[in-house]
Amino acid sequence: MSNQNERRFSRREFLKKTATGVAGVAVIGMAPDFSRAAGKKPVKIGASISITGKYARTGQEQRRGYELWAEHINQRGHSLAKDQLPHKEPGLIDGRPVELIVLDDRSDPTTGIRLFTELIYNRGVDLLLGPYSSAVSNAVSPIVEESQIPTPMPLASSPKIWKGKKLQWMPQIQPPASFRLPGVVKIGKDHGNKTIAIIFSDTAFPRAAAEGIKERAEKHGMEVVLYEAYPKTLTDWTPIISKANEKKADILAGGGYLPDSIGIVKAAKSVNYTPHIISLVIGVALPDFRESLGNDALHITGDADWLPGAEYPGAKEFTDEYVKKHGRKPEYHAAAGYGTAQILEEAVKQVGNVKDKKAIRDVMYGLDTVTVFNKYKVMPLDSPNSGLQTAAKRLLLQWQKDGEEFKKVVIFPPEAVTGKLVYPFPGWA
Repeated sequence: MSNQNERRFSRREFLKKTATGVAGVAVIGMAPDFSRAAGKKPVKIGASISITGKYARTGQEQRRGYELWAEHINQRGHSLAKDQLPHKEPGLIDGRPVELIVLDDRSDPTTGIRLFTELIYNRGVDLLLGPYSSAVSNAVSPIVEESQIPTPMPLASSPKIWKGKKLQWMPQIQPPASFRLPGVVKIGKDHGNKTIAIIFSDTAFPRAAAEGIKERAEKHGMEVVLYEAYPKTLTDWTPIISKANEKKADILAGGGYLPDSIGIVKAAKSVNYTPHIISLVIGVALPDFRESLGNDALHITGDADWLPGAEYPGAKEFTDEYVKKHGRKPEYHAAAGYGTAQILEEAVKQVGNVKDKKAIRDVMYGLDTVTVFNKYKVMPLDSPNSGLQTAAKRLLLQWQKDGEEFKKVVIFPPEAVTGKLVYPFPGWA
């Protein structure tokens, strides 16, 4: 036993030393002024988020969700629709306000490792919130598990992070990537489509999403005529789109993140590729997608975990509060950030303190609840896939026009449909 403790001590000392290189990395702190006046020690909650780099646009949305939650906790003592929880005095617990410490991981997994190490061993955080993207989340998972600090993960959808890993400290919030683009294969099959091309960025989440699409396509008897990864640094998608065009695939599906989705559409137009359905996994739901592409965004389909107006408790109020603060409607990444923090909030308030990390963890893994973002329930601690999300759902949407106004129309699942699918894809203007 003593040798094992010595090894752990040595590892922690090593981590402390390797974390010292974070000087100059952007830090965004939220330390409430009233905490000092009230003499209450803040609850330090740390996170590494993609504030710059490839995932900056969506990472910043997630950060705004975290920040709005912290504001509500410090002002009201509870977040939206969580006023039924105990310990309602302003602050998270015992009147202690939240001090949110956010470090910029620059969309880089290696930087994420350094920053989580910094937060845990040098900043002395009480609790953690997860980063953006499956790539960074996967990279920091050994650090989180080593620290034994409860860390809900908002926007890591790759199921490979959890499957067979028996992770004990980082439950998944977002629906698994294998469920991305829900309904696209069924819709295609129902319209008589027989072939599909699946392309994807060669990183954890897009690959997992592609695997799920491929599995559903084969199950429905659809021929996968192209299944190909592309480098995550790719900036010209014309060659791989040309392959799909040569294969005359009825459906084009996959992609990576927002820049990928924009680039894929531009490439498809450049070679005049007009499959019956174009469906991309990330970015389509963002206004940036439509603003970057103009009319070329029309009739492209994609998915979203959440939309303003979602029927979850507190979701409407969340949208209103976000609009009041930022002057525009939130994207699902912001709702995911807020909802993830709500899971931490619910666990802490049930336990009644922030010291008993194991008790907080146990509550998080046993919750069956709803946040402003989505439903929440994960595989239990004794499962090989512990922490894997099992309850959250996704929507499939399509950009359409109502007169001169662009709008996102939900086309799947049937119970959430807000309009009729425009089919087939009518081509480029």
